[in-house]
Amino acid sequence: MSDIPNTLSDNSNRNSKNTLSDFIEVNQKLLSVLGVFTALTVFTSNLPLKPVGQGLSFIFLALTLLIWTELVQKFPSGTSTWRLILFENLILFCVFGVFAYWMLAYREIWRVFIAIPLLIIFSSIGLGIVSFVSKKYNVFNRLFRTTSDRLIFLRFIGLMLIFILVTTASWHVSLAISPSINHILDKIYSVVVGTQP
Repeated sequence: MSDIPNTLSDNSNRNSKNTLSDFIEVNQKLLSVLGVFTALTVFTSNLPLKPVGQGLSFIFLALTLLIWTELVQKFPSGTSTWRLILFENLILFCVFGVFAYWMLAYREIWRVFIAIPLLIIFSSIGLGIVSFVSKKYNVFNRLFRTTSDRLIFLRFIGLMLIFILVTTASWHVSLAISPSINHILDKIYSVVVGTQP
């Protein structure tokens, strides 16, 4: 008799696992769009007008990466079957691989525009830290000690000033480290190209 509850709980645990087929069914549209943008990336890279093809391929690859990161966030947090875990790990590997390819294959574009993604990264980190600190320690309420209507206006002005300061500082840091990042990427690119037959 004592074995019956264990068997039932084992069956319920088995049934509650997230499966690969369920994940694909729920995220079918996202997976389809991912396939379309990946195909467009390959197609546009072979256009007769090379500068236009390279530019479009670069943009479609950026969109592919965005969709991939969205897909990665959709993975369930509970227990999953080994197939879903393997699929998740392979997707993550593909995201890193495509990102590395995106950074290396489009060196002509990145040599000019590398400061822009660096600006986005540093600004996001800076604004995230400011947001976390202001929410955790209730900075605006402690600083201004005022009514809620006036507090909204002061909060807006304060956030705009912080946004401008963080973005300006991030831009200067991005410009300062861009040559070093480009140098590292050029070295990696030359090693990768040098190993090709």
